[in-house]
Amino acid sequence: MQQELKGYPQAQVILKEQAKQKEMLSERAKELKREIAFAEERIVIVEERKKELIEEAKAYDIVDDDTIIQDIIKGAFKVIYTSGLITTDLKNILNHDQLENNIIQKEQDLFSLTNQLSTLKSKLKEIESKLEK
Repeated sequence: MQQELKGYPQAQVILKEQAKQKEMLSERAKELKREIAFAEERIVIVEERKKELIEEAKAYDIVDDDTIIQDIIKGAFKVIYTSGLITTDLKNILNHDQLENNIIQKEQDLFSLTNQLSTLKSKLKEIESKLEK
């Protein structure tokens, strides 16, 4: 079919435009593959950091079987103020709270990265299907 169209000047323009679009799609596919690889690497890093935080939290007895336990309330009863200074108990409570916040943040990061990865893969699939035509 393309051989037959080569004799027509307008067809030549169309064929050149199609080739140009196909090249642009190929470049975009390569770019998406790099973005996918980067997102997958970030997911691994965030998952590893989340595991480290959970292990740290286990040392403080604020997680049980990877589930965050709200021990801030029971720890709050131990809060003692001495001469207007924060006691060690309160510092530990604040550390627990910060650990919980860090774990929650990593979970949110994983959710965001997973959604981003899904979107990138969908775009790549769409481009690859166009390239097959």
